[in-house]
Amino acid sequence: MTPLTTKLRGQIQTHGPISLGQFFTMAMQDSQWGYYRHARPIGGEGDFITAPEMTGLFGIILAMVIADFAHKNSLKQVDIVEFGAGRGVLMADIGQYLQKNHPRVQWRYIIIDINQPLMHQQRQMAETIPIALQQYSNFGDYKPHNNAGVFVLANEFLDALPHESYKKIDDEWHMAQVGFNNKQQFHLYYDKYHGDESFLPQNANYFEYCPAFADFFDQLSGLKAFKNQFLLCDYGYHQPRQTPSIQAIHRHEIGDIFDNIGQSDLSFHVDFNQCQQHLIKHGGRLLSYQFMGEFLTQMGINQLLAKFPNQQKGVERIINPDGMGQIFKIFAGFF
Repeated sequence: MTPLTTKLRGQIQTHGPISLGQFFTMAMQDSQWGYYRHARPIGGEGDFITAPEMTGLFGIILAMVIADFAHKNSLKQVDIVEFGAGRGVLMADIGQYLQKNHPRVQWRYIIIDINQPLMHQQRQMAETIPIALQQYSNFGDYKPHNNAGVFVLANEFLDALPHESYKKIDDEWHMAQVGFNNKQQFHLYYDKYHGDESFLPQNANYFEYCPAFADFFDQLSGLKAFKNQFLLCDYGYHQPRQTPSIQAIHRHEIGDIFDNIGQSDLSFHVDFNQCQQHLIKHGGRLLSYQFMGEFLTQMGINQLLAKFPNQQKGVERIINPDGMGQIFKIFAGFF
């Protein structure tokens, strides 16, 4: 039993069941035992591996997009803001490409993160490029320079935000709760929902809602005073789901969300329809929504592969239409 499992059991025994979103928040962000406070989750020795870790060509493609943004807007200074930057591998690939191919632009890298061990690795990585790096635990603490453009990246970040789960039973909405069954084991069940239903769809029987999406896009909309663009990459969907998407990954294996609490990576599949609604609500515009494999292919990753044949295995994995190439989506726009 993990320390956080013990802590959660005590809280539920004392105060009663909690929502799925509250469980997720504690499991991932608890100040003492939360997964993202202490874990080193990424890489072969971690729990999962991301596209930048599979091939450096992923970062080069994104660097090309960022360079195009700077060129079209005649920018001499660009802040690249990355949410949840892992070990800093994507930063390194992007930074090295931009410093080498576009040295006249002043590039600054901003990372928004809360994982102290990973933030230490990010600083070490930045020194090898080198690139000017600033780190913040809150996006609100970051201030762009007056004449800078801002390009926001978030690779597998939105899936790590807490969601609530709702299910219609006998024509009434019920909300997912975490409590105990009659054997005193953690148990996910649905209890009648008595709150505001204005955000719940009328013609659906199941719905996952992420309150944090509203805050995320509200924060990005604050960049309207600057030339800006964002690119989000994550696994998700656009059509309504019928079943919960929460999953647990521990040592690269899918497991039960109640096993290894605080030591397993939990995530949800992203509802990009919700993202689009928040984008429009805050006055933003969508530039692209497409399969990741399609996006990378259109941007010329196969042509890059001809120059770097040793990257073939990683490239095949991230563009494969039967795998990451279609499960992952690119959602890009500006405010």
